[in-house]
Formats: sequence, structure tokens, C-alpha cells
Amino acid sequence: MIFTLAALVFIILFVISLIHIYWGFGGVWPARDGLALSRMVIGVETTSPPPGFVTFVVAGMIFIAGYLPMAWLNVFPWPVSQTVLYIMMISGGLVFLLRGLVAYTPLMKKYSTVEPFTSLNKKYYSPLCLFIGVSIFVILFS
Repeated sequence: MIFTLAALVFIILFVISLIHIYWGFGGVWPARDGLALSRMVIGVETTSPPPGFVTFVVAGMIFIAGYLPMAWLNVFPWPVSQTVLYIMMISGGLVFLLRGLVAYTPLMKKYSTVEPFTSLNKKYYSPLCLFIGVSIFVILFS
């Protein structure tokens, strides 16, 4: 069960990191252009999408977050101490939990009014973040 959960988290975050790499190279799916993508994914009105470098960094961080649970279970190699891995798992779990919870706070309602991001965030992005955050802690403490 725990392996399946870790594998699911890895697969989800691996696919999301690949999508970010695609965006870093200028792809715009599922939007029609870069500006629409920014409104859909980041929730900002902007004159240009984020630079590719920033998107690649985000892709790398998402990939590492997916890799960590598999490393914790010794499925994938981990080049540093278990203590560092433990700290990274806790940090990653907290980041995902906080990211997931923020959508349901008055703060988000005040600062995030751009559609379709606001609707997509409540329906998909935040529940997925909550699932991943809880999963990381289940894996860590099982």
C-alpha cells in the first residue's frame, strides 16, 4: 500500500514536471497562448509568460518532490543522509499541505481573482496538493 502511494505520488509529480519542461520550451497547452496559460496556471494578468529558466527550476523542484517518497522507501537511490531526506520529506509535505490549504482561505479570495485559475485552483490544483501533502506524511510515518 505504501509503495503504491509513493509510486502514485512519483508518477503524478513526474508528469507535472514534464508539463513544466514543455512550458519552459515555449509550449502553451492546454491554453491557446502564453498569456492565457499564465492566467490559467499562475493566476496572474501579465504581458508575458514566466521565463523558461524559471519554469525549468519549478519542473526540477516538482520532480525532486516526487522522487523523495521513492527514495524514502529505498526504491530510488539517495546520495545524502537519511536525516537530510527526512527533513526534505517534512518540508515537501508541509509545502504541499500549505499550498493546498491556501486556496480555501480569505487571503486567496482577496489576491487571486483571475479566471480560470481561481476555479481550477479550487477544483483541481489545491485538492491535488492536499492529496500529495497528506500522502508524503503517510509515507514518511508508516
